[in-house]
Amino acid sequence: EKNKPAGFNITLDSSGVGPTDHTSFYLKNYPVLNFFTGTHSDYHKPTDDAEKINYDGIKTIAEYIYRISFSIAEQDTVLFTKTKTIAGKSAPKYKVTLGIMPDYKDYGDGLHIDAVTDNRAAQKAGLIDGDILLKINDCEIKEIYSYMECLTKFKTGDTVIITYKRKDEIKTTTLTF
Repeated sequence: EKNKPAGFNITLDSSGVGPTDHTSFYLKNYPVLNFFTGTHSDYHKPTDDAEKINYDGIKTIAEYIYRISFSIAEQDTVLFTKTKTIAGKSAPKYKVTLGIMPDYKDYGDGLHIDAVTDNRAAQKAGLIDGDILLKINDCEIKEIYSYMECLTKFKTGDTVIITYKRKDEIKTTTLTF
């Protein structure tokens, strides 16, 4: 907190596991920090071009990470600490996908959809960027981990009922994986 830039909203997660590369280091008992600034509609797409880079934001984040790293480096030792892993916060094995780019931030009210991939199941079912995924059939979705866990219950060809929130309205649609 003492290193955080003014006006930044930060979500902290004390678990050493998550949906990125730091997990493999944590699982080998290395101390880890992971920083993630979120996604956007062109995230991991060929259209994510240089003109979309927020250079001032990069500078601010880099300075923030530097301040944190420097304060850690001033310590005599940095010990590995086993953290409490929240149930379900592992990478479940699933065989289907909706074709969405999730917002990885945990809002606690469902999985926020940053982008919907063209011609994939979610788009065909009518989901759009900004929708909040609440359920797949009876499987409740609170964040990315429960979403991935729900996906393990289905296989290609299954038709499910998707419950989602668009603006202030709860809606349902059917979707075939």
